[in-house]
Amino acid sequence: AVIHETAVRAIQVQATFDTASTAAVMTAPDGGVISANKSARQFFAAAEADMGAVFANFAGASLDGLQFNRLLPELHRLGKGAPETDSHVNKRVTLGGRTLDLLANAIVGDTGDQLGWMVELIDSTEQIAMQQDISAMVEAAAAGDFSRRIQVEAAAGFKRRIAESMN
Repeated sequence: AVIHETAVRAIQVQATFDTASTAAVMTAPDGGVISANKSARQFFAAAEADMGAVFANFAGASLDGLQFNRLLPELHRLGKGAPETDSHVNKRVTLGGRTLDLLANAIVGDTGDQLGWMVELIDSTEQIAMQQDISAMVEAAAAGDFSRRIQVEAAAGFKRRIAESMN
C-alpha cells in the first residue's frame, strides 16, 4: 500500500510539474537538467536563435542531460552549498537579447539531502522594454517634448492598450 501511495504521489507531482504554465526546469545537484516541463521546452524552442547566439550547438528541444549551469553561468551557485544555507537563488540574467528572471529552489529530500534544484524561468524581455518605452515617454513629456510615442504596431494585448492610451 505504501509503494502504491508513493507511486501515485510521484505521478501527481510529475503531472503537476509537466502542466504548470510557468517554465520550470528540474536539475540534479550539479546543475544537469533532469526534466523540463512543457512550458520550458516551448520557451527554449522559441528562444533557440537567441540562446544559440550565446551558446554554441544549443538545441532548445533537447534540454535533458544538459548542464543548466552552462546555460546560465550567473547561477554558478547551483549545486553548491548546504540546502539549509543556500536553498534559494533569485537572479535576473540577460542571454542573447532576452532578460530572464530565475527563481531556483533546492529540492531537499526527507533526510535533508539536496536532491537537485527547481528553477522557474520568466521571460521579462517585453515587460522591461515596455517599462523603458513608458519611462522615455514620461521623461520626454517632463522635459516639454510631447511628440514621443510608443510603437503600437508591434504591440499586442496589454502592451498595445497601454501604448494606445499613452499615445
